[in-house]
Amino acid sequence: MRHVRHAFLLATLLAVIGCAGLAAMTPKDRGLTLCNDFMTQYEQFHSQSLQILASEQAKVETKKMVATKINPKLNDLKPLIVDYCTCAMNGSQLDSTTITTIITDVSILFTEARK
Repeated sequence: MRHVRHAFLLATLLAVIGCAGLAAMTPKDRGLTLCNDFMTQYEQFHSQSLQILASEQAKVETKKMVATKINPKLNDLKPLIVDYCTCAMNGSQLDSTTITTIITDVSILFTEARK
């Protein structure tokens, strides 16, 4: 539960606090910063997923939610982040709305899974 709160807080902080810091950066620096933040978030989600699936204490319903709802979203998320990072490294700007939407969805699903 604590990890889910941290994930949600990270996403919120990126949206609120990050805007001020990101505004002072070049577009390429802004893209690379978001790339790093997205990858960090993905890695945390992936780690949580593996921990739940490997846990003997996790409920069957929780494992089922991770396997059927969370992991498919994570599978969709990673290539989007890789594409975003590739474009950021080349100085291109991409819309990050889809990535942030999936990150929010996964955060919510982790919260539901841990209830």
